[in-house]
Amino acid sequence: MQIDNLDNFDPGSEFEADIAIIGAGPAGITIAREFLNSPYRVLLIESGLVDEHEPHMALNQVESEGEPAGEAAINFRRIFHGPNMGSFNQQAQPYGMRVRAFGGSAKYWGGRSATFDQMDFAKRDWVPFSGWPVSRESLKPYFDRAADWLNLGPNCYDEEFWKLLGGKIERPPLDRSKLRSCFWQYARSRRDLTQMKSFGADFKALDSGKVRVLVNATVTQIEIDEDGKAFSHLEVSTIDNVRSKVTARLCVLVAQGRSFPAVSSWPDFFARTPGRGEAPQRRHLHASGNLPG
Repeated sequence: MQIDNLDNFDPGSEFEADIAIIGAGPAGITIAREFLNSPYRVLLIESGLVDEHEPHMALNQVESEGEPAGEAAINFRRIFHGPNMGSFNQQAQPYGMRVRAFGGSAKYWGGRSATFDQMDFAKRDWVPFSGWPVSRESLKPYFDRAADWLNLGPNCYDEEFWKLLGGKIERPPLDRSKLRSCFWQYARSRRDLTQMKSFGADFKALDSGKVRVLVNATVTQIEIDEDGKAFSHLEVSTIDNVRSKVTARLCVLVAQGRSFPAVSSWPDFFARTPGRGEAPQRRHLHASGNLPG
């Protein structure tokens, strides 16, 4: 796998590719993997380095209103994230966990996996902006491909899973009209089944073909053509503000949810992007409730 650091190139360098992918986290790496045996030149662009680096991690700083709620939640985050994440900083990241490095936040992911539930796609009156523009049915063809990359077993996470167990585990005597079963799987690395899935390490072990990775390359501008109808190029910068340019036929933006509004809400980009209109740019995080005990 060819991984280049933008710092090793002259200022004003220009990189060319057929497809530019912004963000080398789980989503970006997964998309790049789809092109490993294709004739297309793919450039996977990562703001951070291969490993965590404090100056890059500072770019993750966010303001969070309402979360975490209370000292108990803050202490839980310190206990849960602190020992596992070397760069953890409660002040810089008061909510969630972000890793600006090759492989993204999945470096500290526990591997827990499941497909989206039908409810995730539904419009709910009590949830502002709920309702997806796609259906769960339209995503079904991709579930098995995702499970293969995650090294999971059968894509079954609901009541049907009891049949697969074949009576090996007794089903709890719960009222099925009020409670329904939900299961998870844990993604394991094919390189070492004792370890959780590591997107960055697993991807580096593959034959890269025409896929290249460019680290220390923060996207600072997305440019479209004068007609506002097509992508033109990207402006990228090192942590020390040394700038270069990436031209490609196609650009895929898969930066983490908090990064997307920062990149795509510049007034010039907002005004000239086809179909943008006045759509809100927010990130919604919905967590299911936890029962005590």
